[in-house]
Amino acid sequence: ITIDPDDGARAYATKEATYDFRACYPQNALSGSSTALSGTYNTLTTQKDLMVAYTQVNTATYNLSQPVSLQMNHALAAVKLVVKSADNTEQKLKSLSLSGIFTQGTFAHTSTTAPQIADWTALTGNGSYNYEGTMSFGNTEKTVTGYTAASPLGSYADDGFILMIPQEDCQPVLNLETDFKRYTD
Repeated sequence: ITIDPDDGARAYATKEATYDFRACYPQNALSGSSTALSGTYNTLTTQKDLMVAYTQVNTATYNLSQPVSLQMNHALAAVKLVVKSADNTEQKLKSLSLSGIFTQGTFAHTSTTAPQIADWTALTGNGSYNYEGTMSFGNTEKTVTGYTAASPLGSYADDGFILMIPQEDCQPVLNLETDFKRYTD
């Protein structure tokens, strides 16, 4: 690859070669090279969608006048909590917490084939996502939004989503308190 001396951001490929391209979002979330991206990610402190991409270009067959396209793939799970009254009574959600989940892990993206699978290892943390307020709900579903400062804030939480590390071996607990009852599952 030749770097443009007038514009250090542009690179030009050498003919008849194969190049690997890898990217992540947010930009500084992971470190690595074209062969692997890795790093530690904490969803309790960072509620930004972690996305990764990989593509390979063979300059013998690729139109070199076109930019390289990278298809970003989500590396986190987006969870949305929705409440609805089972007996059609109007209620107020006073508090909700989702606890017992892993909030930090080591992420490695080495996949070179689709689907682009990422590996999460060394899962730790016993996080809790919390809501406190007086949100009314009845016989129609209502998305829980407005998580407290003890929980992650950001555009995803504002829309009712909690970004979490995909996990299988956790023991999640959901606590829900309305103006009538307290539920634990």
